[in-house]
Amino acid sequence: LITNSNFSSGLDHWTVNLGTNSDCKAVVTTDSAGDTCIHITGTGNYCGLFCSPVSFNRNQVTTGSVLVKGTGKLNRAGIGGGPASNFGTISTEFYSKVGSTVQAASSTNSFWIYFDTVDSVVDIYIKFAKLELGSHTTDWCPSPTEILTQADYAKIQAAIVALGGSLK
Repeated sequence: LITNSNFSSGLDHWTVNLGTNSDCKAVVTTDSAGDTCIHITGTGNYCGLFCSPVSFNRNQVTTGSVLVKGTGKLNRAGIGGGPASNFGTISTEFYSKVGSTVQAASSTNSFWIYFDTVDSVVDIYIKFAKLELGSHTTDWCPSPTEILTQADYAKIQAAIVALGGSLK
């Protein structure tokens, strides 16, 4: 349900939340598995990213999740507003899934990926953000709006051929 949830377009559709010390930074990088990820650093709480707007049914239970590793404490990975039930543990050695389940207070909100400090530092790598309807998480997959269909491919191919090019 989130545009650019694998960060393949960098931080398009995402905004850095500067945190309580206004020093949060987010840098696009590639991890050892070859996946695009975001390196988030800062010294204040609420350090991270948000994507807005995200639409869903009011009062719908939603679960947001992200794969994460590094130093920090999950504040929220999910829609903003309302009390959340956080899950998962952050490791400094390997990626693990963390997230939050919350009932939507309105039909439009922001998707937050916010961290609080551990020993006055946030130093986190994140990848594969996901927002789902319901209270159970599943494996990451692209947003349905980002999947190229055969019909889409045919249109692109026709446009390239019309311009004198070819696909091989």
